[in-house]
Parts: sequence; structure tokens; C-alpha cells
Amino acid sequence: MRSILFCLLFELCLAACSSAGYHYEGITQVSDDPCVKWSDALNSAVALSKLNATVGKKGGVPGEIVSVKDLAAPDTIELASVGITEPYPVMGSIWCHVTLNFSDHSNAGGMLDVADPGKYAPLQIAWISDEEIAKARARRYQLDTATYLLVKPDLTTPEVQRCVGRRTALGQAVEEFPGQLWAACADKGSPP
Repeated sequence: MRSILFCLLFELCLAACSSAGYHYEGITQVSDDPCVKWSDALNSAVALSKLNATVGKKGGVPGEIVSVKDLAAPDTIELASVGITEPYPVMGSIWCHVTLNFSDHSNAGGMLDVADPGKYAPLQIAWISDEEIAKARARRYQLDTATYLLVKPDLTTPEVQRCVGRRTALGQAVEEFPGQLWAACADKGSPP
């Protein structure tokens, strides 16, 4: 009886002690993010080969990939609010925000969609960069032509565009007025 009570108390303690976004499986802390589980699969030689086969194609990855890192589930509502939806929404597809590390030691962040539509159909792969997401957000709020803005956003600096795209994709795009996210991303003291 004592051991059952101890086990129940231990499980309750683990549940209460886990960080937000995590849970415990036994005594191991595990991420609740569904994209994290795909890290090994996307970094396999077969997956990297299939991703690299899309280089130079419309919607393909921008360069030869050596690894896929920082997998995170997107905020699909925030993305849809700027007109971006999953290109291949089939059962079991991978739709995650990632960082692609390239063979030339550069990297790029964005949304990666990998879908297997089934027998007799090839794997479907689509890439939407953080810069493209930022452009969609700017277009949604007409930031390039708006005259009513309190702050004129920086719509050209690549680092700012990547930050805006990443924050939009991950649901961290809090704005009190249009263009504020660009100002926050341009602020060197602001977290990326």
C-alpha cells in the first residue's frame, strides 16, 4: 500500500514539476512539441537526399542541406492570418518551422512541409522562408504603402525579415499597431 501511494505521489510531483511545454514519460522529461519527434527522421541520409533533390525547383529548399535543426510546431492560425497555409495538408505530413543548415555553412529559417500522399505518388516537399512569411505579413497590413503608420517598418534588412517571419510562424508576433513587430525585430536589445 505504501509503495502504491509513493508511486502516485511521485507521478504527481513529476507532472507538477515539468516545465511548460514538456511532460514526463517515466522519469524522462519529453517535449510536447509534435515537431521535435521528427528531428532524427529529417536528418537521416535518405531524408536529406530527398530534400536536396528539391534545390532549384519551385518551392524547393534554397541550397544543399547538411542538417535540419530547431524543429518547432507553427502557429497555424497566425500563419493563416497572413495568407500562409500548409501546401500539402495530408494525414501524417510534417509541417514545422525549422532551421536548415547548408553545406556552405550558412543557414535559413522557415516552414518545411514534407508529405507522403501514399502509394504511387512521390514525396511532396515545400519550403517557405521566413523572408517570404514576413513579406506576406507586410502585404496583409499594406505596410509598404500605408501612410497611417506610427512607425515606418524596415522592410528590407534581411535579419529583420527573418525575425518577423520566425515570430509570425511561431505565434510570437504580438503587435499593438501595424509595423510594431518590425520595430521590435530591428531593436538590437530585443530578443530574436
